[in-house]
Amino acid sequence: MNASLSRSFIRAAILGSLALTSAARATITLYTDQALFDTASRQFSGFTEKFANISEGENLLLTFSGGTPQTDYTIISSGKLWRNTKTTEYGSWLSTEDPNQPITIGFTAGNTAVMSGNFFLTDEVENPMVGTVDIIVHGVTPDGDEDRRTITLTSNAGGAQPFFGVIATDGDIIGGMTILASTPGGGQEYPTFTNFQVAAAVPEAAVTLLSAAGIAAGLLRRRRAN
Repeated sequence: MNASLSRSFIRAAILGSLALTSAARATITLYTDQALFDTASRQFSGFTEKFANISEGENLLLTFSGGTPQTDYTIISSGKLWRNTKTTEYGSWLSTEDPNQPITIGFTAGNTAVMSGNFFLTDEVENPMVGTVDIIVHGVTPDGDEDRRTITLTSNAGGAQPFFGVIATDGDIIGGMTILASTPGGGQEYPTFTNFQVAAAVPEAAVTLLSAAGIAAGLLRRRRAN
């Protein structure tokens, strides 16, 4: 049932018609303090995915999938996804080829309880920029009810970028999430993320944290950096 709900979430995101199915509240906690998140998620272990094994530039498909049967995920955008070509302090990151397009991540295995990463904005030449990023998280209860939470992060022009993490407990899971540029009056902004981590729910013992191994007319397209 949970896997079907997650797949439905992905289809709804593509159509731009995400909606809550009930008023039930999932037990999910949002973190912007990485130290607190690390303490709360100690029962999980694993590694960080920085998308280093993805080819640089715009040769990605509309949909990018990964994970294992326990933590399958799908990353989509209404245009192509983009992996940076410039060297950055974060190494590699994933964004969109076209500006102001949301990135949606669906956890299709129906068993995801932990997610974290750094989320920010970049410009058309891959430089980080000041602005705001909205993260919409969809929690799912054991009964299949969906509960949407939204948090706004502030992207920086340089240095450390905002951390965000989610932990679902009491049998609830993370069904999916959407990343979108939300700067009031913002121009050409590209939602971007890296250090992506996802873990399955823990029944009794710790589960290994697994890696997340139509274009609008007139929009400025991402161009390859020199």
